[in-house]
Amino acid sequence: MMFDVTRQETFGSIPKWIKEAIGYIGGNIPYVIVGNKADLIPDETEFFGASEYAKSLGVPFILTSAKTGANIDDLFQQIGNLVHRSAQAELEADKKWIE
Repeated sequence: MMFDVTRQETFGSIPKWIKEAIGYIGGNIPYVIVGNKADLIPDETEFFGASEYAKSLGVPFILTSAKTGANIDDLFQQIGNLVHRSAQAELEADKKWIE
């Protein structure tokens, strides 16, 4: 779930977007909270409590910049790891059901 770090209203939309994604996809979906446009703000910015919000949901938070490419590789690595773990958990659950 990506928000624009220069526009607080985009961060405020994240709970709605999560609810919509769960409604469309269903179940436990892996996701990351992403603050984009990090190149436009000072390093000490709090980002509307995004880090704490992500912790409360048990999901990663990462700052990125599409303009500079900052943390884009890390973001995709995290997404890949989350999807892989989710798929492994589903396989394990299926194995238990079959046995």
